[in-house]
Amino acid sequence: MSSVTLEAPQPQPQTQTDADALTVLAPLPESGRSVGGDEIVRIAFDSLLANKARSLLTMLGVIIGVAAVV
Repeated sequence: MSSVTLEAPQPQPQTQTDADALTVLAPLPESGRSVGGDEIVRIAFDSLLANKARSLLTMLGVIIGVAAVV
């Protein structure tokens, strides 16, 4: 019988740190100040209006999911 040696996969080196990923996802304004609640709501609504099809499909999925559970 022949013996088979299995090797564990080597982890890939990270190209970004967690802090870099957060910076890409949620950059602070140019002034460096923190974002207020009203600005967050405005950005959210702007995003919903810019991506109407995705927003509609997401809402439809949530409604169907909730209806399936109930």
